[in-house]
Amino acid sequence: FSLDTGKISDVVETQFGYHIIKVLDKQDARQLGYEEVEADMTKFLIGQKRAVVLEEFVSGLKKNAKIEMY
Repeated sequence: FSLDTGKISDVVETQFGYHIIKVLDKQDARQLGYEEVEADMTKFLIGQKRAVVLEEFVSGLKKNAKIEMY
């Protein structure tokens, strides 16, 4: 990000609307250790698995449903 600490940006347009950004602090980029990301990765992977299982369940319900239109 090219804005210096303490500076305020011009108006920025994104897909979510218009924004003005103020840089409060900058930190050097670094690679996170396993311990720092383990909980987030676990939540992410469980969420993915949950979505797959739900989709399979709903597909099974639709496949076996007997729906009559009147």
